[in-house]
Amino acid sequence: KLYTLTVENDFGPATLTSLSSFRQRDQRFGLDYTFYIGGLVPAFAAQPSSSAADSHFQYWTQELRLASNGQSRLRWTGGLFYQHERDDYGFNVTTEGAADLGIPPLNGVPDVVYQTGVIKLLDQYAVFGESTFAVTPRFDVTLGGRVFRFEQSIDRLAEGLLAGGSFSFQKTTSENGCTPKVLAR
Repeated sequence: KLYTLTVENDFGPATLTSLSSFRQRDQRFGLDYTFYIGGLVPAFAAQPSSSAADSHFQYWTQELRLASNGQSRLRWTGGLFYQHERDDYGFNVTTEGAADLGIPPLNGVPDVVYQTGVIKLLDQYAVFGESTFAVTPRFDVTLGGRVFRFEQSIDRLAEGLLAGGSFSFQKTTSENGCTPKVLAR
């Protein structure tokens, strides 16, 4: 699913524009993992193995922009931007008869030899602007920039025989920056 909405309002000397976007994707799929698991664990070579994956992804952006109208010597644009992204992913591998080979149930479910869950989050904030001045009818100078902040996190849990037991990790990162713009043409 993908939805977008653009709304503009002309105030005479400037136009305010709102750009909104939302995207959602839900996926489920499975694969035959028999050959792969049998190669990792020879005792499972004769046992049918399958995987199941479940993915849920959402992405949302919003931009507000104010821009000058007309053909004056000074033209400008400024605005705000926000982005939010969330990706939830779950995956497991089941090997039929693993319990008969002495593999204990994973969270009460027999024959699951691996499972993982991942949640990734991303948020971005930005302020931007630029001004263009027509020095002559054939020569313009533009100055502008974009100041931003990214915040990203990942939270993962993996467990089961193929994970070597159970492990989890969380990691959060962020970055600030500025992208300047200087143009003469």
